[in-house]
Amino acid sequence: MRAFFILFFIISFGNYLVAQDLGQIGKTEPVKVSGGLNFSNIYYNSLGGPQRRDPNTMYLSGNLGLSIYGWNIPFTFNYTNRQVNFRQPFNQFSLNPYYKWVRLYLGNQSMSFSPYSLNGHLFLGAGAEFSPGKFSASVMYGRFQKAIEPDSTSYGNGDFERYGGGVKLGYSTEKGDYNFSVFHGYDVENSLDKSFWNPELLPQKNWVFQGGTTQRLLPDVSLHVEYARSIFTTSGNVKDTTENSSNVSINRKEEFSAYKASVAYNQQKYSLQLNYERIDPGYRSYGAYFFNNDLENITISGGVNLFNGKANITGNVGKQRNNLENDRVNQTERWVSAINIQFNPTQNWNGNVSYSNFSTFTNIRPEIDPFIENELDTLNFYQVNNSSQGSLNYNFGQDDLTHMVMFTGSVQKIKDLQNDEDTGNGSDFYTANANYRVNFRPLKLTGGLGYNYNRNEMNLINTETQGPVLSVSNSMLKGALRNTLSITSQRQYQNSQISSEIFSARFNVRITPEKLFMLKAKEEDSESSEQKQIKPNKKKVVYSETTGAALPAELVKKEEKVKPKDIEPKERKLNLRQSLSLSGGYVSRKQVFGENSKYRELTIRITYNISF
Repeated sequence: MRAFFILFFIISFGNYLVAQDLGQIGKTEPVKVSGGLNFSNIYYNSLGGPQRRDPNTMYLSGNLGLSIYGWNIPFTFNYTNRQVNFRQPFNQFSLNPYYKWVRLYLGNQSMSFSPYSLNGHLFLGAGAEFSPGKFSASVMYGRFQKAIEPDSTSYGNGDFERYGGGVKLGYSTEKGDYNFSVFHGYDVENSLDKSFWNPELLPQKNWVFQGGTTQRLLPDVSLHVEYARSIFTTSGNVKDTTENSSNVSINRKEEFSAYKASVAYNQQKYSLQLNYERIDPGYRSYGAYFFNNDLENITISGGVNLFNGKANITGNVGKQRNNLENDRVNQTERWVSAINIQFNPTQNWNGNVSYSNFSTFTNIRPEIDPFIENELDTLNFYQVNNSSQGSLNYNFGQDDLTHMVMFTGSVQKIKDLQNDEDTGNGSDFYTANANYRVNFRPLKLTGGLGYNYNRNEMNLINTETQGPVLSVSNSMLKGALRNTLSITSQRQYQNSQISSEIFSARFNVRITPEKLFMLKAKEEDSESSEQKQIKPNKKKVVYSETTGAALPAELVKKEEKVKPKDIEPKERKLNLRQSLSLSGGYVSRKQVFGENSKYRELTIRITYNISF
């Protein structure tokens, strides 16, 4: 199989390189350089409280990117007054050239065939995708994992070096599509020193066969079906624990399946979909990092558009369970239901309301007898999570002066039940927000005023946080200078008693020099154009050097066209983008409940950024 992949890529690379030489070289710049530098200095001081950070901290970071005919070589560094960190990922490179319907994946890459097969796992190697019309094909091969030697100090069992490769074929039409993939991953047995092997560590091979199709049965009805089969084989010799002089040969084969099917009905105003998914216990693949296995999902979802699109209702309900083979001590069932309503009756009004219910049922049987049938010796746990959210917005005003009023709120209730009795471990969360915003476009001035409320009820402790928020922002000099100011005042309550008061103020001033230069250049261009408009239009008269007579205008224009012009080389200008910002924050906290204390914090930050 390895020889097949090598031969395949030799042919693919040869065809691609010729196409790239003819189509791309000469049309783009061979070398491109880009990068940036960021410098920040933070001053911090605390009065009446602990110093939670250094009084003066400096940050310096930069990046440099070099591109040579599409090859990207990045370099980054970070420096503070406490540590220096350089990072150059030259040992990890990736290249994704493409030409028409051919795309290559070279270096450190990731590709996906199916959620049950090859699915986003990083590998060092090569891959290719071909999509000529109705047909499509994908192929890849590479190293998925380096060898990891066993480490007794960290209780690491180690692992083998792992390689993998696969092929996926597809065919699409207007009525549907078909796809089939094969993935093979294997451990390299000689990649670890056998003298340090863990007796339970044996090399494995994995084959995953996957197929799927999507068919349009009717103009509004479609069917999707997918099936995958994963096979693991384990072989090797391990030492017998009773007789150290002999080895025991192990040959083990494990097979797992995954199913997925859905039927969908989609119309302009209505939609309905039924989904079913089942993944066997222990299902895994060398082409993916993690799998949720031992589960069965059944869901129904739908939606409807009402009043010519002014209202939209969507919802879903589903059930998930595990312990498909009934061999676990714990068995869990989950019910999920949700509904969402969006409405916009006019251009000024819009809102949203949603509700979701997530409930979990867990049955625990005695571990000494997992097949016991006496219900009195089992424990049933329920967890119910109800969540509701809502928002309402109203916009009004003219073009130069606009207003917006927003209201949002949410309620979340979590309850734990054991054998139909409340355990008291539940909690309730409430949030409410009211905000008003105004935008005065002639002055590029934006302001906002709001009030926030949060409440948390857990066991015997109830906490509340509430207070107003004020914000103002302004843009000047055609966006070259931007100022922002926000003020917040909050009170925290515990069991209806004031526990603390918090006041905070933050500001930010940001200037972009190149926008100032652009503004100045526009003003100069405007002045020069005005001067050209008032300049008198005088016709230039040209006389013959032989006769002294005036030459016709047509002959003068013809001679001017024939006269060669000096071609000046085009200068390449370095496009610099800079910004300078000054920001700060002041926080005052007063502890009222319990030990009475008060402390203040001041933070000032200066940041300069340049990129090219």
